[in-house]
Amino acid sequence: MLSSGQMKVLRTVITVLSSVSLFSASLVILTYALFKSRRQQIGGLLTLTFSVSAFFLHLVLLMGAFFGYDRVFETESLCLLQAGGIQFFGSFTMLLWGSITLNLFLITQNLWNAQRTLAANFVLFIGIPLLGAVLMTLLPGAGGAFGDHDGFYCWMATGETAWMFGSFYAVMATLVCVGSALWLQVLRFVLHVKSESVCLVRPSDRKPAVGSYWRKITFLFAMIVLFVVMFANEVLLTLHPRQPIYGLWMVHLSGLSLIGFWVLISCGCSSSNIMLWRRLLCSVREKRRGYSDVSSTDDCAKSHGSCAYDDY
Repeated sequence: MLSSGQMKVLRTVITVLSSVSLFSASLVILTYALFKSRRQQIGGLLTLTFSVSAFFLHLVLLMGAFFGYDRVFETESLCLLQAGGIQFFGSFTMLLWGSITLNLFLITQNLWNAQRTLAANFVLFIGIPLLGAVLMTLLPGAGGAFGDHDGFYCWMATGETAWMFGSFYAVMATLVCVGSALWLQVLRFVLHVKSESVCLVRPSDRKPAVGSYWRKITFLFAMIVLFVVMFANEVLLTLHPRQPIYGLWMVHLSGLSLIGFWVLISCGCSSSNIMLWRRLLCSVREKRRGYSDVSSTDDCAKSHGSCAYDDY
């Protein structure tokens, strides 16, 4: 079993890193909510929805720090709230990762249906994962599977192996297999494009720079690694419940608690987002001065070119 000192360190990791991710996800949500242009493509809506889901995932992960771990475990309503929140937002985040991977694959392989409306894309890439997350939460909840999960948070109670793997990790394993195959095809596409200045043309859309794909590719790969580590850790705990691996738990909980931060780095810090914030800040600055100098504003918020668009 893990020592009390190791448990304290791991709980601190959850608290600190989830707080960082909560702030990071908030910045991405603010950017995509504030600038309408960020929400005009399905890629932008996927980023916004993923960030919202990650925000609430980190919020429920922090319940132990807010209320006290013992109180959460001993209070049925708090435990069910945290367990249901982790299961729903964890499942939704995981399924949205699959949607992002599929969307990127369709674009790079020229399989994108340009005739499909934004509403139809919303149902396909966000609505279906939302329905899946609801079902993945209701089934174990109705089965009474929620409870203290190894002393870190309320989720699937320790010992509820069938529900844990049946309602979560089986889906994760499937997504990892399918998503990894799609990810490799996207990576293959990017590696075959030598020039960073080449733009990928998608009918009816603006042209994202090929170089901007690297951020999404790295993010998707990081999530694959996290999924594999989480799955391996739970399998080993099932086989050897009295011999938990401290290092594996550290990677498991650190990766889980950093999802929101990864979104900020991979999607929030894009050149186009920075350009939009620069334009807004320049506009505010000029208004405070009491006049509008178009040339100075244009210089301050200089565009990075048409290839800077990266919501795909």
